[in-house]
Amino acid sequence: VCEGECRGRIAERPSGSEGFGYDPLFWPDGFGGSFADIPPEMKNAVSHRAAALRELLQVLDAESMKEGKNTK
Repeated sequence: VCEGECRGRIAERPSGSEGFGYDPLFWPDGFGGSFADIPPEMKNAVSHRAAALRELLQVLDAESMKEGKNTK
């Protein structure tokens, strides 16, 4: 299991027009707006899903190296 975390706060009112679900309500730390306010590329770089995916890629790369399969 790989996990990701994105710290932030829940807003009192929705803001922005991008994204889906809770994006208009979640303000990630270090940004001046909600996930729905920032460009999708930026959101995807800092989201909990992106963090979990980066961790998964490291695990898969390490497993590949143990098996002698260099993927690079």
